[in-house]
Amino acid sequence: MAVGLPLPDKISSALKKNNLVYNISVNIYLKYIKTLVKLKTWFKYNRNNYAPIKPFKLIWVSPINIESRSKKTRDIVDNFFFPEIIEGNWDKEKESMKEKTLFNSFKMRFTENKPWEETPSYKKMIKKIEKGESSSWYGTKEELLQVLEETDKLYNNISENGYKTQKEIKFGKDYTKKFNNYIDNDLGIFNEIIVNIGRDGEILFEEGYHRFYISKILELDEIPVRVLVRHKKWQEKRNMAVLNPEKLSDEEKQHPDIEYLLEN
Repeated sequence: MAVGLPLPDKISSALKKNNLVYNISVNIYLKYIKTLVKLKTWFKYNRNNYAPIKPFKLIWVSPINIESRSKKTRDIVDNFFFPEIIEGNWDKEKESMKEKTLFNSFKMRFTENKPWEETPSYKKMIKKIEKGESSSWYGTKEELLQVLEETDKLYNNISENGYKTQKEIKFGKDYTKKFNNYIDNDLGIFNEIIVNIGRDGEILFEEGYHRFYISKILELDEIPVRVLVRHKKWQEKRNMAVLNPEKLSDEEKQHPDIEYLLEN
């Protein structure tokens, strides 16, 4: 998925023709982005909050218990690299993940063993291709079939070997190919599944559909996720965890976004 500051396809593809140049470019780009994210997070939030926002911190959550996604996040977040604390009702306007066409297509494929061609997602994507529409993943039927083949490999890999963090993944050896040519596919931590946290601590899915849906279908106990947006009221509870943890309920203390604060 390309959710950050991707290089144009032509530049990224050209870099990949030389592995050494590509790897050096990715490392330089990653260090630059990480430094930028740390500085902006400190300036915007951490200097004014008792509970720091750790932009590269992964928390482990149950995919089974994540049922919804905010409809408004993409309207209020400028860039998926930078964590945010945002007030308002964005966490109340939600859509059920189980009602998504892609999720039901994944269920048909991986629990009912249906061919992709029978799934509603495949039919929808084929219609787009016939209209001349494309995405960063595919532009032709052949490219679409390749993406679906890689999705099968992803499912089998997670099913057989368990869920791995991006740091544990070694592309080209024990994992699948990248879905597109964007350089930020190699930016490790930024490509973990992304979630948001509402005012009452509800974890809302945001990005990383394929891995998230596969994790739900496999009913995995826990998966690592990166938090992008926290509601301002939830951040206030995180601050309380540092200042007066006795005021939090036991359930709040056990929340994966607060629990590690109490250990420090």
